[in-house]
Amino acid sequence: AVQDVAPERMHVVLGDGSVASLRADGVRHYFRNARDRFEEFVGSPPASSRGTPCGHCTFCRWAPRCAAEWEQADHLSLVAGLTRGQAEALEAVGMTDLFALGDLASRFPNVVEPYTREVYARLRDPHAGVRKNTLMVLTHLILNDMVKVRGEVSTIAHCLEDPVERIADLAQLFFHELAKKRNMVYNILPDTLGRLARDVCEGSLTQAAFRNTAKFLIGFVTLERQAESIMEKLCHRFPQSTNPALWRDVAFCLTQCKVGYSARTLDKLDKCFGLYKTCLTDDEVFAHFSALQARFAKKFGSSSGGAGGGGAG
Repeated sequence: AVQDVAPERMHVVLGDGSVASLRADGVRHYFRNARDRFEEFVGSPPASSRGTPCGHCTFCRWAPRCAAEWEQADHLSLVAGLTRGQAEALEAVGMTDLFALGDLASRFPNVVEPYTREVYARLRDPHAGVRKNTLMVLTHLILNDMVKVRGEVSTIAHCLEDPVERIADLAQLFFHELAKKRNMVYNILPDTLGRLARDVCEGSLTQAAFRNTAKFLIGFVTLERQAESIMEKLCHRFPQSTNPALWRDVAFCLTQCKVGYSARTLDKLDKCFGLYKTCLTDDEVFAHFSALQARFAKKFGSSSGGAGGGGAG
């Protein structure tokens, strides 16, 4: 400035103490823009303001405070995959939080439908408040037929084993209410159990949690014909994997049906023997089929051949 000559380079001292040298021409326009925006803000500050997620949040010392405010307000930034532009578009029409997003879905379901997977993803958020509010929104949307029940409902099943008791209770309530809709739980059960078993193999769900969840869900099967169909569909899961862990979980599910031990079901299990016969080499799978055989034998007498015929006996 004293020499009335623009410097060729500018130097920035970084957080680790090192110095970065940059060409002045490369940052001058950015600096002027940032300065003008800052002066405009200081000259006429808004009555109130709130943080908006950006790339600098990783380095900002105020990040924990902003994150707490977003969680408390159920900010749209908590919706995974939602871009800043999309959030601003929703806010422009008055949708400023997750509950408002639920209201939007009730009025314009086709608008929100493309983002339902991202909403479901919040059920696995590390913050309990986000999981709870997301579960409440999805419960409202699904039970009122505003969002279709799809495979992602298995993520709600994860909540049955949530460490926060309130969330686990809400998940149980959801499935109890869903069961009141004709055949709804029955229709989603095979796919849901399959997805949960896959989650066990991938390590995102423990085997104990899977079995508690499977036992709870299968408990909603109360009709003989439904149990018969569920058992047959589960048998078709065996040849789809070479993982003994998945075989064990599927075999466990077969033993959880409280009804369906009819002659017709026994006949179907025998016809499906080719689907699971190689899996019987696993001790735990064999034990579950032996338990099934015992139940059929108890109902029809010891002369019954049992599930799997001679292969399981």
